[in-house]
Amino acid sequence: MLYLDDIKVEFESQGFKGTHIGISPNKDKSVLFLESLRSTQTVRCPYCGGSVYIYENGQVKLKDIPIRRGTTHIWNFFIHRYQCNCCHETFTEEIPFKYPGTRIAYRAANWIKGFLQQKMSIKAIQELTGIHWDTIRKVQREIMDEAIWERKKMLREEGYKPRILAVDEFAIHKGHSYATCVMDLEQGDILWVGEGRAMKDFEKFFEDVPSDSLSAVIVVAMDMNASYNKLVTKHLPKARIVYDRFHMQSQFGRDVLGAVRLDEARRFQQQDQGR
Repeated sequence: MLYLDDIKVEFESQGFKGTHIGISPNKDKSVLFLESLRSTQTVRCPYCGGSVYIYENGQVKLKDIPIRRGTTHIWNFFIHRYQCNCCHETFTEEIPFKYPGTRIAYRAANWIKGFLQQKMSIKAIQELTGIHWDTIRKVQREIMDEAIWERKKMLREEGYKPRILAVDEFAIHKGHSYATCVMDLEQGDILWVGEGRAMKDFEKFFEDVPSDSLSAVIVVAMDMNASYNKLVTKHLPKARIVYDRFHMQSQFGRDVLGAVRLDEARRFQQQDQGR
């Protein structure tokens, strides 16, 4: 698309110079053009530390916060690609404005984080910002990773040891793909998640989690899975095993009520035959 050079700008920031802002003919998109100011004298090869020369030029586009509502704003960077004079490796100039692993600027990422903190859905943010849902998901994952790291750090500093655990399985995909989850019922923290639901899969929990961190466990809640029972008895001999009510009722319905129904059916059948 062709752009009209509507606004002339002149500023320098982090090795780049802003030159002008282009506005699309139908006014639905704006582009800020920036050119690299880095001299080859200040750039060194990241592989061997040798001097470099400009191998070729290129462009990188990043989405940013719109200048006005209902428009898309893009930063268009004219960058250099370098080649080393010594080892002949090539590498592309870094853009400090770029949010890692995405095609958006740090400002746009912080904008998205603000929406996520207000518990907006990814779909709603996508419709509002025009940024692809996968990019929004990456920003959301980073927020979650940071929160988990902070939580782990706090618990570690407090000398945290869980007392009451729950272990259960859940479906990952439709069909027969499952994972096993271990949770602290008092704190509400997920302690471990592993793929699969077999005995060998749950065994990995005791391999991954240090035994001294489980020394305070007094109760483990679970369904009536024999493999879970055996492993908890083996690794946590002092902990009591509690079966959850749902599975107990389900098992009772299958083993007891089912047997009673069959006995009653046979009795009535025999009565009918005796007449």
